[in-house]
Amino acid sequence: MLQDAARGEFHLLVFWVLDRLSREGTLATLKYLELLEAHGVRWRSLTEPWIDSTGPFREVVISLLASLARQERFRISEHVRAGLHRAILGGTKTGRPIGRPRVVLNRGQVHELRGAGLS
Repeated sequence: MLQDAARGEFHLLVFWVLDRLSREGTLATLKYLELLEAHGVRWRSLTEPWIDSTGPFREVVISLLASLARQERFRISEHVRAGLHRAILGGTKTGRPIGRPRVVLNRGQVHELRGAGLS
C-alpha cells in the first residue's frame, strides 16, 4: 500500500477502524499516516468519523494522534523501567537467574527411563 501511495496510484485511503490499519501501536500508526500525507494521500476511518484527514479538523486529528503516540512511547518506557527495577530488586540486572540454572538429575529415574527404552 505504501509503495502504491508513493507511486501516486491513489489519493484516499479508507479503513474500517484505525487499529485495522496497523496494530503496531499509536506511534507506528501515526508514522504511516504521516507517510501517506507526504505522498499526497488523505485518509479516513469508515466507522470513526473523527479520524479523517479530509475534513476541516484535519490538523486537530493529526495533533491528537501525535499526542497519543507520545503518551504510548512514555508508557512503554515506564513499563520497561519498572520491569528493570523489579529485576534489580530481585538480585539481577535482567530478571533472569544469575549463572546457569541448576540441573537436578535423578540418576535412578534416568536408569529407569533408559531401561524402558527411552533416550
